[in-house]
Amino acid sequence: MLILSRAAAASRWVEFFSARAVEEYEKRVAALEGPLAASRIAHRSRSLADELTSITSGYDLTRAWPFPGGARAWVAAAAAHVPGWAPDADR
Repeated sequence: MLILSRAAAASRWVEFFSARAVEEYEKRVAALEGPLAASRIAHRSRSLADELTSITSGYDLTRAWPFPGGARAWVAAAAAHVPGWAPDADR
């Protein structure tokens, strides 16, 4: 199995995209009052955490280039780097 993942986002972009969410959170939490304030703050906090997580781990463009040498070169490279790997093992 080959798992691909994005590199971590540059901190300046994370800061840029998260600033609005944090400001909104601060405004809404500051305005909460009453007996249910603690519950509502907890809910807003979870929502903020979800939003901030989506900024750093959301979907984005994935680029791929052909493996130099084609499929045969890929099979050879995989066999050299992963002992016991065999293409089409289920066939």
